[in-house]
Amino acid sequence: MLHNKLQNLNEKATSLIEELSQSPPALLTRKPSPEKWSVLEIVEHLIISEELFFAQIMNAETNSGRKRTLKHRLLYKVVMFILGSPIRVKAPSRRLLPAGNQTLEDLRKRWLVSQEGFLAWLNSEGEGIDPEAALAWHPVAGPMTVLQAMDMVERHLMRHRVQIQALLAAN
Repeated sequence: MLHNKLQNLNEKATSLIEELSQSPPALLTRKPSPEKWSVLEIVEHLIISEELFFAQIMNAETNSGRKRTLKHRLLYKVVMFILGSPIRVKAPSRRLLPAGNQTLEDLRKRWLVSQEGFLAWLNSEGEGIDPEAALAWHPVAGPMTVLQAMDMVERHLMRHRVQIQALLAAN
């Protein structure tokens, strides 16, 4: 099940990178305003988010035993609703902010390393992982299961893909 989710994420990430490779580099680094992110900064933010979730899951020994309260379950639903809507929100943690200094090729390689690393872990140490274990943490939603984290990463990617398409269409 986790392998299928990771494969789906990989296909969506690869598709996005391929789509962006058809755009002029200047368009990818252009900020619509000083306080808004460029296309490449959005991609970097997506990668950072995925890397953090994967690291939490792969560090299962440290993160095991987290309890999901009713509050966490409700906050997860709220975050997922927001990610699927046009409601604008700021990144919930400074750790998720892009540096803004990477090329599309840098980001493509970084994303590939992230996903291949998680796949390698899944195929070795992660074989017996319980997908319902609360091994991931979101700054707003709190503890969440591995499956919920994977679903959130995908929803997050789709949200920002729409944002990226709008930025590219505006130019």
